[in-house]
Amino acid sequence: MKDDLRRPREIPVFVVMPPHVLLLDVAGPIEVLQKANLEQDAVRYRIAFIGPAPSVASSIGLAMAGIAALPARLPDGALVVLPGVNDFVPQRPAAERWEAERQEAVIVDWLRTCIRPGIVLMSICSGALSAAAQACSMVMTAPPTTPAAPNWQAWRRAPGCWTTACMWKTANASPAPASRPAST
Repeated sequence: MKDDLRRPREIPVFVVMPPHVLLLDVAGPIEVLQKANLEQDAVRYRIAFIGPAPSVASSIGLAMAGIAALPARLPDGALVVLPGVNDFVPQRPAAERWEAERQEAVIVDWLRTCIRPGIVLMSICSGALSAAAQACSMVMTAPPTTPAAPNWQAWRRAPGCWTTACMWKTANASPAPASRPAST
């Protein structure tokens, strides 16, 4: 019984790796979690790097490999880290831009289906745009006859969703619709 009390609580951390990911957005938070694993025994962060492709080029061109597939379901209590990307790479050929857009759409669809109550989404830099526009749109509600106006003030007041330094947590949320209502 005492051994169970001393066992650290495990928090699964899933770092989403989009094309042209900003390295600092990955390295900074993950270094903090790794250091926390070394400095204390109450919590253990189990880190996995996931994405729609097994490798991606970072924002500075460094290849990132060994990326696991996006899981079909996240375990309860998971932390999803959504880093920013560099969308402006002038020398990128059209085919590479289209592939990056396709992979980003896969990530957005995955967020829409996997973020649910009990999952914490931490968005960093431009990762917040994907989170706000897609994943957390699940908590934006409006009366059936009134189209939702996707703006930050309305989102901040949405029931069951709050943010602190781009940490998003959902409660009492339902899956996001396939498309957002047109705003007027």
